[in-house]
Amino acid sequence: MSIARRLVLEYLHSIAGKHLHLRYLLSSRLNITLEGNMNNDCPRTREDVEKTLNEAKIKTLVLNPCTQILKFSEEEAAYTCLELNKELLETLESGQCLVIRGDKSENAVLCTINKTFELKDTETSNSLLIIKSIDNHSELKYLQDNEAEGRVELRIVDKLVHNYLEPRLCRPHLQIVRQLLNKQIFKGQENERNVNTYDLYSFDKLLTTVQASEEELLKELKDLNAIEYNGFWRLLDFEYHFRVFSFITTFIEQESIPLDKINMEMCSNAYEEIVPKEIFEQVFKYYTEPSENMPGYYSLNQDKVCRMVAESLLKDSRKFNLDEFLPVWQESVLPGNIQFPSMRLRKITCS
Repeated sequence: MSIARRLVLEYLHSIAGKHLHLRYLLSSRLNITLEGNMNNDCPRTREDVEKTLNEAKIKTLVLNPCTQILKFSEEEAAYTCLELNKELLETLESGQCLVIRGDKSENAVLCTINKTFELKDTETSNSLLIIKSIDNHSELKYLQDNEAEGRVELRIVDKLVHNYLEPRLCRPHLQIVRQLLNKQIFKGQENERNVNTYDLYSFDKLLTTVQASEEELLKELKDLNAIEYNGFWRLLDFEYHFRVFSFITTFIEQESIPLDKINMEMCSNAYEEIVPKEIFEQVFKYYTEPSENMPGYYSLNQDKVCRMVAESLLKDSRKFNLDEFLPVWQESVLPGNIQFPSMRLRKITCS
C-alpha cells in the first residue's frame, strides 16, 4: 500500500472514531488510484467512496449520506490566512476596519482605530485548506432527512496553507513623525512661498507612511504640539511659536483677564491680521483648557506656560545655575496678574 493511501486511510479512520459529520476524501492530486467511472466532472463515484470506506473499515451507517470530494484547483489562489483574537474579531463584526500598514522595507503592522499589532509569520503543523463553499453540519443533516443516500459533491480547494499571520500587540512606530514634519517647519506666512507641497503631510498621508493607528498618531501630533494648517500638519518654528504664545499672555495682561475666564474669540480677533486664525486658535488651546467654572471660556494651563518660558530662557544658554535661573524664570512668568507658586517652578524644573 502506498504511503499516500495509508495516510488517507489513517485520516478517515481517525475522523470516524470522533463521529464527525463531514467526511473529506482527498482528490486524485495525491495519485490514489480507485476504480470506478468519473462522471459529472467528479473524480470519485459513490462506489469509489464505499470501496475506500470498506478498506478503512469504516461503517457507512455512521456517516452522512452526502460525501464531499475535495479537488485542488489548478491555479492556486493568492490567499493569506490571518488569525484574529476576540478583540480583533469583534472589531470587524462591529463594522470597523483593520488596516495593514508598511512599505516594502518595513515589517507590516495591523492597525485598528486605536491599537497597533505586529504581524508574525507563524507556521502550523496542520495543513489548512481554503475552500469557498462546503456544506456544514446543519446542511448535511437537512440532506440526510430530505434526500436519498448516495450523493457525491465536488468541492474545489483554492489553496493549501501551512502558515498564517499572527497579530501581536506592539508599540506604534512614531519616531518618524517628527522627521517628516521637520522637512517644512512653519515660520510664518511670509515664508510659505518657497515651501514645496510635496514635503507637506496631511493626516491621511501620514497614516499611509507612519505605522500607527489613527488615535495613536493624533496623540503623537498633540504631544509634538503640531498644528493643522491648510489641511497639512506642521511644526512651528520655535521663534514663531513663542511669538504667538507671547500674544496670548500679553492680551491677558493688558486686558486684566482672570486666568479662568479667557475668551478665545476675543484673543484671536485681536491678532487676526498678524497670525492666521487657524494657527492662533490651536496654539491657544494648547496653553489653555476649558474653564470648569465658566462655560465657553478657557483657563490658562500654568505648567505649560512656565515650561514654554523656561525653554525660551534656556534655548541659547548652554549652562544655567539653578539658583540663578529660578528668580529670572519667575520674573519672566509674572506678567501682571499671572501668579505661579514657586513650588510649581521647581517641580517643572525637575521633571
